[in-house]
Amino acid sequence: MTRESLERAEQVAREIGRELKSRMPHGWGFILWLESFGRDGFATYLSSIERETAIRSIKEWIVRMDTTPKTSEFVDATDLDCWCCGTKTGLVTFRGPHRSVELCQVCMRRNDGH
Repeated sequence: MTRESLERAEQVAREIGRELKSRMPHGWGFILWLESFGRDGFATYLSSIERETAIRSIKEWIVRMDTTPKTSEFVDATDLDCWCCGTKTGLVTFRGPHRSVELCQVCMRRNDGH
């Protein structure tokens, strides 16, 4: 990582941050994490919330990520509607770490499982 690449990444992040902040509903904020990879990797963040709140939020997020299953589970579903298109045919329940949704096979492929 060079000083120039860090400055460029921070410039792009500030542009994205201004756009995010202008579109956020009242009472919402964000944390944008930046990281360069490799042996000389570096991490920094930009946020629209106070530093103490950002640190607390990151710590809470780490705890949640450490205590959720590492893989998602797919199980057959019946008598449900596809969350994406509303069909009742060939549904699969996608159980993610924070919610479960039913998707048909077409929407599952189109949404790449998310």
